[in-house]
Amino acid sequence: MSAENTKSRRESPARAGVVSVVVPVYNVEKYLPRCLRSLAEQTAAKHLEIVLVDDGSTDASGRICDEFARAHENTRVLHRQNGGVSRARNAGIEAASGEYVAFVDGDDFLRRDAMETALSHLRAGAQAVFFRMAEVRGDEEAHPASSPETLLLEGPEVHRALLTHRNGILENAPKIYRRDAIGTARFPEDIRIGEDAVFLFRVLRNVRRAVIPGPALYFYRVHSASSMHTLRPKLLDERIRAHEEVERLTCETWPELAAVAQARTLFMRIFILNDLMDCPDMGDAACFRRHLGALRRNLGALMKNRERVWLPPSRKAYALVLCACPGAARLLHRRRVEKRRRKG
Repeated sequence: MSAENTKSRRESPARAGVVSVVVPVYNVEKYLPRCLRSLAEQTAAKHLEIVLVDDGSTDASGRICDEFARAHENTRVLHRQNGGVSRARNAGIEAASGEYVAFVDGDDFLRRDAMETALSHLRAGAQAVFFRMAEVRGDEEAHPASSPETLLLEGPEVHRALLTHRNGILENAPKIYRRDAIGTARFPEDIRIGEDAVFLFRVLRNVRRAVIPGPALYFYRVHSASSMHTLRPKLLDERIRAHEEVERLTCETWPELAAVAQARTLFMRIFILNDLMDCPDMGDAACFRRHLGALRRNLGALMKNRERVWLPPSRKAYALVLCACPGAARLLHRRRVEKRRRKG
């Protein structure tokens, strides 16, 4: 697609009532057919524009996208050089022409009524809809025994719910936004883990009304390729950067939630150190020493913070032990992990 064509589409008015579903695709040939089938089978399929962004796949993913597009006239495929999931999603946003924009990963899939449910809330005045997720390891849907009630959140409560993971909604919850709520917000292309949270809180600056439907409508596939399972130092640094950016955006949008956002960042510092303590060479790891030094520098703020969702008294006590004697903290951590294993 030429730059001129991209510009003209971006400046044209969004098509009313249409949901543009952006799907970043990279080497997911094993899972992509299930994802695409779930989009084709949506009860609101006639209201969908599907934008598949092939991010330089080296397997058959690109061919699968092209074949799907030939069979479904509401689908377009963008083939790009590999640039990462954020760049792929941003390209999808630029190409999307719908009044609403949704994001689905190429290895996940939706319940048949997911888009219809979201559209009903968006047409009733919501600026965003957040799907509850159910984890799956295959192609079959997973349905919890009972579903919570549908929730309407307004004002700072939208922000608070996502900061605290209240009501089972995390920052990486699948989302559909009004196009005007997204505005100029884009995914950060220099962060590879936590990038979805940064984009979310950029958009939340414009969201004052959101809905969380009760049932799980999005099925998140668990597999070992997830970046959340890696302990590479650079990615851990990026994870902290993402949390710090969310904290900054929160202070800018809802200053009264600053302490919650700070507590979330401080918790992530402890969480990362715990992950690193699972590594055999923890004592010699420069990454561990660097993150421990950062926690020590922030220990005063941690002890003063009164937000118990992320920093209950027991976690503050553990942080003190971690800063004063990492070896003792490692023993405590191992005992806790072993206890969880025995229970599970």
